[in-house]
Amino acid sequence: MKIDVGLAIQELLFEHSDVLVPGLGGFTSTPQTATADYVQGVVLPPTKKIEFNPNLVMNDGVLVNYIQRQYTITAQEAMLEVDHFVENMTLSLGRREIVNIPKVGRLYKDFEHKIRFIPENTNLDASTFGLPPVQFSPVVRERFQPSQFAEKKKPAREATTAQVPANTPPPTSPSPTATENDLHRILPWLVLASAILLAISLFLLFRNDGKTHHQLPDKTRVNVKPQEQAQPPRENDSTTATLSGTEPEAAGAPEAGKENNTYVPGKGEAFIVVHSFGKESNALNFSKLLTSDGYTTDNRTYKDLYRVGIIFQYNSLTEIDSMKAVLGKKYKAGPKLFEELDE
Repeated sequence: MKIDVGLAIQELLFEHSDVLVPGLGGFTSTPQTATADYVQGVVLPPTKKIEFNPNLVMNDGVLVNYIQRQYTITAQEAMLEVDHFVENMTLSLGRREIVNIPKVGRLYKDFEHKIRFIPENTNLDASTFGLPPVQFSPVVRERFQPSQFAEKKKPAREATTAQVPANTPPPTSPSPTATENDLHRILPWLVLASAILLAISLFLLFRNDGKTHHQLPDKTRVNVKPQEQAQPPRENDSTTATLSGTEPEAAGAPEAGKENNTYVPGKGEAFIVVHSFGKESNALNFSKLLTSDGYTTDNRTYKDLYRVGIIFQYNSLTEIDSMKAVLGKKYKAGPKLFEELDE
């Protein structure tokens, strides 16, 4: 007599929520409510969701006792049949084969050597076993048409009107007022005017934005404030310096890190760009570095880049060149005036 352990597992799942196979794992079931498949147009009855847990390898005696009663054999013979079934399943899974348990599901090993389970679509819920899926289709409703409703109601109105005495004046429908007529005539023009105003506003807005980013100051000014234009030197200054025995300081680049942040009347002011960044966070970090070194910093956005540099006061253009050389050597950069970025 051939004993089918897989059939026994299937039949036990009708009666029990868990069926343990000693040495292999356990099949667990979870009740599922009825579901509607709108794609296929069917309503599925309540069923059980079957899952496999490879950690439930203990022997609770349910499977062995069922085989013993079903096939009228001893408990030892039933246990040997279960062990033989588990051994064949383990060998097949070790060879990366898919093992099928009829009407229950299929077992296989993945690339991590873990046992995976694919359940069948069999309804193992004894209370709803045999219930087939129910086909359904959406109900198509016609949209309500006011004209059709009026035509259907028209004979009834005529019958009602026929019963009214002849001396009764016919009902008059309310006529639209002059204000409503004027509003209907003016409304299209108001919408058109609003659209034109919106288009003009957007055009002016985007044109101003473009000018803000690309307009450059005059190169001859070199960022000199109007009220701070350099004044011509006075003859008395050189004479006074000679009589007092002191000579005027030679014009040159100030020492790095010793930049005077206060404005001195008679000096020009320039923005020297040290580095340009694509990210605002990098620009802020470099600006903090310049500030910590004693420079007066400034950040400007030009051509989608963040330009970071210093505000430098000078007496002559040679001082600007000297400061460029100092900044380039100190920060490994090619400093430029903000006006020279397009050159």
